[in-house]
Amino acid sequence: MSRRGENIYKRKDGRWEGRYIKCYMDGKAKYGYVYAKTYKDVKEKLNIAAQFRKEAGKAKT
Repeated sequence: MSRRGENIYKRKDGRWEGRYIKCYMDGKAKYGYVYAKTYKDVKEKLNIAAQFRKEAGKAKT
């Protein structure tokens, strides 16, 4: 079963980092990263990235 948690972490420099899957190449996930000063801002950026990925996927079909 795949993992379904959030990939949001606080870095040593105080910023928050979020990771999301951009695409799959040769069966492996390629990740994209977003950074922000607050957890809330990272979560918003990840939601925007997810929406963009969904729209890009619809354009291919």
